[in-house]
Amino acid sequence: MPYQGVRRRLRRLFQLSVPLVGAALALGISPAAAGPTSSLDPSTLSATELSPDSTFTTSKSAGVAQTDPSLLGLTSSDPINVMLKYSYAPTASYVGGVDGLAPTSPRKTGKALKDNGDAVGKYESYI
Repeated sequence: MPYQGVRRRLRRLFQLSVPLVGAALALGISPAAAGPTSSLDPSTLSATELSPDSTFTTSKSAGVAQTDPSLLGLTSSDPINVMLKYSYAPTASYVGGVDGLAPTSPRKTGKALKDNGDAVGKYESYI
């Protein structure tokens, strides 16, 4: 029966964990002992506004991938591993450039994605 090994390991894990849990309980160790989160008064908390120190901009695509030259002349039917990388901007970053597809980036449109449903739907159908 293929499950006997799994059942045996689970039984052993249970046998080992019971004494550990019992010892932790006997010593008074519990998840609640990690900190007094229930007595935290939210009115005593404060927050500091964050602002970026710097930003950077880069192209959305590093260009077209190049095929390994050693693969170009292969005539064998032996399988090889390949990786495909699609080059398109995420919906929240698309600033236009494809004929018939309006920008979807909130930075470009001034609209939240949820308020730009038509353009978002068309772009996501495209990608």
